[in-house]
Amino acid sequence: MPSATAVRALLGLEPDSVVLALLTIEHPSIQPIRVTNNNENVTSTGNTFSAYPFNINLPPDAEDPGAAELQIANVDRSIIEALEAITDPAICTVQIILASTPNVIEYEWGNLVLRTATADDLTVTAQIGHPPIDAMPYPPMRVTQRDFEGLY
Repeated sequence: MPSATAVRALLGLEPDSVVLALLTIEHPSIQPIRVTNNNENVTSTGNTFSAYPFNINLPPDAEDPGAAELQIANVDRSIIEALEAITDPAICTVQIILASTPNVIEYEWGNLVLRTATADDLTVTAQIGHPPIDAMPYPPMRVTQRDFEGLY
């Protein structure tokens, strides 16, 4: 639950509080990409987030509610090279913090799947969201001898 100060800052009622978004893209085949939409690097919970312009556009209600559009400025080749190195979906985490308290995560969206990514000379555009519900195992837990030894 975000703090009262964060809620007021998000609503524009706290002009002195700066709200920052932190984006982490992780995959076993690349080094984690950590960026913030700030004009200087930010250290939060022991990780350094590089200043890198990006924007997250939430979908309108009529669209797929599980997908958001991520736009990252294509200012160098590092993001493109990282995305080209992965063969299966990467995992993204978006965190909201206040610049005055960078170690306090006000809100977090985790385990988002990087679905697709395209790039042009100016922008890398990606679709991120929760995994499709039909790709999730059902039932989520199976009663097997390995997991429930006492039943066998």
